[in-house]
Amino acid sequence: MSATYRISKSKPGEYTVLKNGNEPSNLNASDLRQLCQTMGKSYAHLISELQNQDVVELKVAHEKVRKQ
Repeated sequence: MSATYRISKSKPGEYTVLKNGNEPSNLNASDLRQLCQTMGKSYAHLISELQNQDVVELKVAHEKVRKQ
C-alpha cells in the first residue's frame, strides 16, 4: 500500500497537505520539513517543485514512512 500526498503553497510560509484525499492540513515550513524527513523525501526538492507548480503530488510506500 501507499499514501498519496498533495502539497500546495497556501500563503507565504504555509502549505496545505492532503493525504489520500482526506481533510487538508495546514503546515508551516518547519512542519513540512519534518514531514518530508519522515517520508524520506527531499524538502529542498519539494520547495523547488512548488516554485514551478501549484500542486506537487508525492506517493510514498507505507514501509518507507518511518514511525516516530
